Amino acid sequence: MRPAFGVLALSLVRGFSLPFVRAGVAAALFGVADELHQTTLAGRDPSVGDWVADVVGVALVLAMLHWRRRALRAHGPLLR
Repeated sequence: MRPAFGVLALSLVRGFSLPFVRAGVAAALFGVADELHQTTLAGRDPSVGDWVADVVGVALVLAMLHWRRRALRAHGPLLR
């Protein structure tokens, strides 16, 4: 799991008010760009496994944010 890409997705949702799906897709595409960028760096290789780790980080952060929003709606100020 890559927490940096999860933080990117969280920033897109919270800072730019993007819907979860758009934020997840944007963060995943940024992960693709990061892997492609690694082809230009000496000693670095792009990897589908690395990209999958990026996407897992995005999915976990967005899932936790979704759970928190549902819990706040259901229980109100108890979880704030």
